[in-house]
Amino acid sequence: DRLTVAEIGQLDLSEARLCVLSACESAMIGVELPDEVVNLPTAFAQAGAATVVGSLWAMKDEAAALVIRKFYRNLRTEGLTPAQALRQAQCWLRDSTRAEQIAELPPGRHPAEELSPGAQLFMGRSRPAQNIADWAALIVSA
Repeated sequence: DRLTVAEIGQLDLSEARLCVLSACESAMIGVELPDEVVNLPTAFAQAGAATVVGSLWAMKDEAAALVIRKFYRNLRTEGLTPAQALRQAQCWLRDSTRAEQIAELPPGRHPAEELSPGAQLFMGRSRPAQNIADWAALIVSA
């Protein structure tokens, strides 16, 4: 089922310090009312959520998982605000090598394990998420 802005408006989220919307394009502004800023983060904020994280466009699944993983780690261990934690996570993804990204993935079979040693060396040095579309989709609304 769909969750509408009207339904969110009926919620009491005054105790919620942080809402993370994991769907793609969850922070896009609707086109029905072009002179008003109406989107899911606005609705959650109006319902009382202190901070909302949403996405402006679709991200690759692995990139989104890496950013969110770093985001939560930054919140918990570094004591950063949500905006600072997200910014650091995005900068990390943008600047990290493929080897560093693979090291952050949960245990199990990694794509790099199937590559030849030469390809692993090349991939270990590459920085695959330097395009802004790969790391900048997530935003913080407070």
